[in-house]
Amino acid sequence: MLAAPPMRTAHALPCYLTHAEAIAAYDASLRIEWLFRSTRTPNHTPQYQSAG
Repeated sequence: MLAAPPMRTAHALPCYLTHAEAIAAYDASLRIEWLFRSTRTPNHTPQYQSAG
């Protein structure tokens, strides 16, 4: 287990990622979370619905 090579999976440690990849992954996760919350949260009005 200690001799296993670093794999780019969901279980990979942050040190195995480059700085750009870490930023890209973090940004993507934020965008996905924001999109999920903005479309699936019943307490807030989705932006695609106009009040007119």
